[in-house]
Amino acid sequence: MSTSNTDPKVIMHHHSPSAFEFKLNYNKALNSIDLEMVHLVCNQLKNWNKDPSTAPRVAMISGTGGKAFCAGGDIVSLYHAHNGKEGFDPATKAQFFAQEYLMDHELASMKPLQISIWNGIVMGGGVGISCHAPIRIATNNTVYAMPETGIGFFTDVGGSYFLSRVKQNI
Repeated sequence: MSTSNTDPKVIMHHHSPSAFEFKLNYNKALNSIDLEMVHLVCNQLKNWNKDPSTAPRVAMISGTGGKAFCAGGDIVSLYHAHNGKEGFDPATKAQFFAQEYLMDHELASMKPLQISIWNGIVMGGGVGISCHAPIRIATNNTVYAMPETGIGFFTDVGGSYFLSRVKQNI
């Protein structure tokens, strides 16, 4: 499944009054999260906080395309913003991580029960938006990684917390 420039980067779908789904839909970047996607998710969460009667009982988060749930933050757009490439807002680099971490916290502590469906690559920021969900479903296609640990960097998105609690049998 490919996405065009007119397709939303996050598809929001009400399956029923009790079930809602965020579908990450930025396939050309393996569903990597950018600031626009963070704002789309956060706006929905704010709406639920303003009027809890509109919040579903369950909120699922998944990715489209089958290759990746989410390969992390959209580092390419951050790089272009940093270097002043036309069409990329320089303010993005200052805002992205702060906004992403706030979104991670909001998702982890939201009232609807979160279910994350990991199909394909789950790395970095993709781990952050989903690892704190009480229910995480991995498929046979799931590739889970925090690659920064391999080069001795500290993980973000709460990685030190959840990686230290991974059971030996998984």
